[in-house]
Amino acid sequence: MTGREARKHLKNITQKYFAGATVDFAKQSSKVRAKAPFVCLTLGSPTRDSFPTQRMVDDRMVSYYQTRLPVQIDLFTNGTEGEAGGNGFVSMEDTSVDDLTDFVDYLESGYVIDWCHRIGAAIIVNGGVQALTGLVTDTDYEYRAMVEIVFCYVHKAVGYTGIQGEASIQHPSEDATTPPESPEKPGEPAQPGEPSVTPVPKGDGSEPGYVVPEDTEEGVTVKPVFEPTASGGGSQELVENTEAGYFGKVNIEYKKEESKQ
Repeated sequence: MTGREARKHLKNITQKYFAGATVDFAKQSSKVRAKAPFVCLTLGSPTRDSFPTQRMVDDRMVSYYQTRLPVQIDLFTNGTEGEAGGNGFVSMEDTSVDDLTDFVDYLESGYVIDWCHRIGAAIIVNGGVQALTGLVTDTDYEYRAMVEIVFCYVHKAVGYTGIQGEASIQHPSEDATTPPESPEKPGEPAQPGEPSVTPVPKGDGSEPGYVVPEDTEEGVTVKPVFEPTASGGGSQELVENTEAGYFGKVNIEYKKEESKQ
């Protein structure tokens, strides 16, 4: 998973809960400020292991970096109407902490845990919900609360130069686009039939049938895919001309050493 995909997943899972609010990332100066309720995602600097797990996939080295992305989630809301006083005036009630606590319950629910398993990630709630209403100096919002989480995922560096895209790893299950006509292909008498192949659905991981394919499954191939970065990084030449081959088979010949008398 790339950082861009991680941001997309974070916004997606947050929007699924806050369906009646605006969800966006911080420092989006080009956009008009959203009205309450508003959920702001502020991303920190990702950190990853210094020594990745490495594995040979289709005779190509793949490095797996465990990556942790800190995220601050701020909820801005105008609250809800409280009980009317003796003079008939209805005051607003601060619900920011309760509302964000309910969201934390959602993040720690079985639904989100299963979603994380399907996309190959994890969400860790880092501390409790903090009330920040007293820190708000903007008249556009009445109440505010904040919670911190850590989004954990695995980033893959593919190939000798490490710049092949993760899409270079192609899984046989991803090639199946249509289900078979029947559950099984009939075999010969007294012989078992061939099991059906269920296609892996494309999506954001919310689909119950979505499963991130494993690189260890049989039939995985690596076909170099290169996408230059927006900053001009990488090179097609590095991908095409620097890929080193690997030993697939080695013949070992044993010789008996004669002892010297």
